[in-house]
Amino acid sequence: MNRKLLIIILIYMAISIFQANAYADNLHSTTLKIGTDNHQPPYSYVNDNGTIKGFYLDVIQAIAIDTGIDIEISPTPWYQIMDDLLISEEIDAILGINAAQSGHDLILTNQILMSSEAIFVRNDNRFIVNLEDLINNDVAVQKESPTVSFLEKYVDSEHLVLVENQQQGIQMIMMGQVDAFVGDRLTGLYTIQKWKQENFIKIVGEPINETKYAIAFRTGNEEYVSLFNMGLKDIEENGTYEKIYKKWFGDTLPANYRWTKSILTLLGVIIAFGAVFLAITLRWNSALKIEVEKRTKDLNQANNQLVEQKKILEGNNKFKEEILESMLSGILTLNKEGIVTFLNSKSVEFANNNKEEIVGNLIEKTIFNEFFIGMELEKTLKEGHYYRSIEANIEHDDRIRVYNCNLYPLKNSENTVMGAILNFRDITEEREIRKELMRKDKMQSLGLMLAGMAHEIRNPLMSIKTLVDLLPTKFANQKYREKFISIVPEEVDRLNNLISDLLEYTKPRQPKMVYFNLEKLINGIVPMFSDKISENSIKFKTMIDKNLMVYADMNQLKQVMINLILNSIEASEVDGEIKISAYENNEQILIEVKDNGKGISARDLEYIFEPFYTTKINGVGLGLFTCYQIIKENNGALSISSKENFGTVATIKLTGKILTTIE
Repeated sequence: MNRKLLIIILIYMAISIFQANAYADNLHSTTLKIGTDNHQPPYSYVNDNGTIKGFYLDVIQAIAIDTGIDIEISPTPWYQIMDDLLISEEIDAILGINAAQSGHDLILTNQILMSSEAIFVRNDNRFIVNLEDLINNDVAVQKESPTVSFLEKYVDSEHLVLVENQQQGIQMIMMGQVDAFVGDRLTGLYTIQKWKQENFIKIVGEPINETKYAIAFRTGNEEYVSLFNMGLKDIEENGTYEKIYKKWFGDTLPANYRWTKSILTLLGVIIAFGAVFLAITLRWNSALKIEVEKRTKDLNQANNQLVEQKKILEGNNKFKEEILESMLSGILTLNKEGIVTFLNSKSVEFANNNKEEIVGNLIEKTIFNEFFIGMELEKTLKEGHYYRSIEANIEHDDRIRVYNCNLYPLKNSENTVMGAILNFRDITEEREIRKELMRKDKMQSLGLMLAGMAHEIRNPLMSIKTLVDLLPTKFANQKYREKFISIVPEEVDRLNNLISDLLEYTKPRQPKMVYFNLEKLINGIVPMFSDKISENSIKFKTMIDKNLMVYADMNQLKQVMINLILNSIEASEVDGEIKISAYENNEQILIEVKDNGKGISARDLEYIFEPFYTTKINGVGLGLFTCYQIIKENNGALSISSKENFGTVATIKLTGKILTTIE
């Protein structure tokens, strides 16, 4: 009986040992997927090369090597990581969880780090020194962290700003978007040192929420918790943990921890397998050192590249600033709210060197507000509208000066209007010189015209004089009287037309500039030539947008168009073609009168705008000359291009626009 009982006990023990070994093998053969924060340096983060790094990563890899467990690290945003563990079960454990977050759904390993949180503010901040000072101030905190609920007793929800990660909170302090950031002390110090902001950001107040951090598993994974606790204990005893800690934080561990480690190390030496274990540890430590040196080299190289890029960026910004400062035009920039943000040296000179009183103020409260008369600044800031070559008469230095102004929207890479830039230039002397040159040009043209006019008047007068001289002797002659009656009135009309053309040019009539519809003007002119067009079977076409508006003297432009159309009709052969087209180009209206007539020779084309120069048998030579002067007086330009036997194109450029709706 006793023998049978012994056999049964031995069989049971054998089965139990086999199952235990099988279970242990299963633990070691399974790859654990461990989630960690992807943006919390120096604990865990993804660097510029896409590699996951950090204190937690070195610790978990050391535990994995010690225990022989295969692990896979899954970097995940912290606000999503709990769902991945408990809901979707995409990961098996969370690395670096706050021990206060343990509950019925989670079980935790022993602590892997003790840390606290701190209040970060700018160095020039003098009013926040502790938690109570955070009231009524904008405070950033990482969302989904226990600190959010902790801060609600000091900061109301209106002033609490939730950020994705600690770096974003530090960055918001740097940019002045919040007054303080409450977050992990070690992460904050690491970020400040990395970004070289030690002289810009400081820590105030006492440590907050001293917290233990551990590795969290779903309930039911107690075997993994035990195995990880064993691995953690081993790396603490062999000194690996302290080396990793010093690598990332530089501080020595507390004295009581070193004392405990010494005792444990002494006990380990006594253990029979101490020598073997030490040899394995040294070998692993050597491999870890090589890896650490490699990673450190990579980090230094990346840091050097960032420093070099920063220098290049600073150099480019300095170069751009020097360009703006050296410009002869005034440059002024505004933000979206109409507040002045920048003045170059020319603008400061205009403001009598009162730069400090202008930058940071609304534009309407500054001396520069006069530049925006005739321009809608609000339209530029809201709709991106721009204004070019707007002239403003402004009293400066005890006299009225004329400035040429341009207003453009400032847009970001997404084409969103972020502000506006005003460019202005003093053109007072330039305008006076231009007026003087125009006066001299007009006097020169007048001299040429008078010389030509003397020749033109002499011809009809000579004809009249000849007939008058023959009057006493030839009056009885019937043919003479008929010739007299025919020639003298024609020559008198010729003289009258000549004087009328001269008066049209010389009389001081200022153009009455208004916006008017170009299509209506052309449609009113074309019927005047219907007989001539039908008589010569000319194909007449117009291509004009019904919304084109021209800014000019309507009657003067009508006179010019009549002259140009008449020239095209006279130059066209039977079955010829005349086309009038108009279109808008950069706030200018271009009007073209095109024919396929006999054209103008290259020699004649050079002189077509000269007074009294004509290729017509009965022409006077003042038509195109007068047209040129009229368009010039209307702030436009007239040009003629032609090729003999192929046709001519007359082009008029005037200020104008296209209406978005028909008025």
